[in-house]
Amino acid sequence: MKVTIETFSLIILIVTASLLLNSCSSLFTQTAHFQAIEEKIGEQDFASAANQLASYKNKHYKAKDRVLFYLDMGLLHHYNRDYSKSVEYLTEAEDAIDFLFTKSVSRGAASLLLNDNVLEYSGEDYEDIYINVFKAINFIKLDEFDKAFVEIRRLNEKLNVLEDKYRDLARSLQQAEEAEIDFEPGSNRFHNSILGRYLSMLIYRTEGRIDAARIDYNHINDGWQQQRHIYNFPKPDLSSHLKLGDKAKLNFISFTGRAPEKKAVERRITTFDNYLIVSGSEPENFAQTIFWPGLDKDYHFKFSLPMMRKRSSQVSRVRVLVNDTKVTELEKIEDISNIAIETFNVKAPLIYTKSVTRSVVKGLIAEKAKVDVEERSGDIAGLLFRVAADIAVDISENADLRIARFFPGKALVGEIELEPGIYDIRVEYLNRYGSVVFVDRYDRYEVNMTRLNLINSFYLN
Repeated sequence: MKVTIETFSLIILIVTASLLLNSCSSLFTQTAHFQAIEEKIGEQDFASAANQLASYKNKHYKAKDRVLFYLDMGLLHHYNRDYSKSVEYLTEAEDAIDFLFTKSVSRGAASLLLNDNVLEYSGEDYEDIYINVFKAINFIKLDEFDKAFVEIRRLNEKLNVLEDKYRDLARSLQQAEEAEIDFEPGSNRFHNSILGRYLSMLIYRTEGRIDAARIDYNHINDGWQQQRHIYNFPKPDLSSHLKLGDKAKLNFISFTGRAPEKKAVERRITTFDNYLIVSGSEPENFAQTIFWPGLDKDYHFKFSLPMMRKRSSQVSRVRVLVNDTKVTELEKIEDISNIAIETFNVKAPLIYTKSVTRSVVKGLIAEKAKVDVEERSGDIAGLLFRVAADIAVDISENADLRIARFFPGKALVGEIELEPGIYDIRVEYLNRYGSVVFVDRYDRYEVNMTRLNLINSFYLN
């Protein structure tokens, strides 16, 4: 539906009034309230963090942000080892993501001129993928292997259709009357989660299904070879994981750091006859020329885009001690930050094209509205409207920086063999100077021959 000058003028007044009343909070991503929770997480007090986050549900999480609430609560309960509660919240998140993305495709054309901040958050793709990873671990800890396998299958299914779903969204956006340039998603280059395969391999081995476990082991090797742009670090030696002997196996999965956050980067548009140039200086000098038939010269607009940025971690190494004796160091198996960025790049071209289209269309309408108001109302009223219009357009082009806060940045694994019995296990997290920054203790841990002895440890700093 085309937006008229009269409609846009009304939008200008509404947005400006909203700015004066509440700083247009719905158009900005708010994060200050997380500080107290971050402090509790730093202290490994996940129970208090979850309780405080629960109190934020109706205060800091709007209805359009319910996916974020479910994700954040699901992860905090996982870290607090309340695996059943974690499954409940992560399932709510997964169901909402599926529903909201389907909804976004159906309303694609109608939403073209709306800032993503005002729309319901339907999750990042890496969030949707790792929902199933963490649910699988939850079910493993609950000794429900069949349900864990279901989660791993869902993970693989999501990877298989990742690019297709954004092609559907692109086609929907292309149907908008305002769409003057082509919408094309990026290519998906992530098809095989090594961590997901690793979990599946451990379950099969525990059930004695060694041939099935070997298939997963081969998928791990193939995935590493085919996805070197993601798995750009030394491959852990997993050859012993398929060998069964007289001793019990004790496996470790450790999560460290945090997944990426989003940062706003600014882009500027300069128009010429029948084309425009988009430029920016961050993260590096950027310029693109876009053909836009019928466009006049000498207009200048700007907009902001979200960009994934990795977060640093204190942790450089993770080692395991049994009865105060070091027995192994864990090896990185998955860089979740790499996967978050790689999957974001599938939809990033759509965000960019939508932002350019929205900025140009709204900017042109605003310029025409300014001239119209000045001709009708005189200099003073025209000046006031021009200022209000500029404020409204600038505010409406803020980047959507919403993202789940508590996914880890890396996953490490390891395995040791022990005689069945009771042991004091320590997982120590060391910084780059070799100093221990955190110790995760598992006193009186029972290791036996018949179960999957899996220690799931984490330090998110």
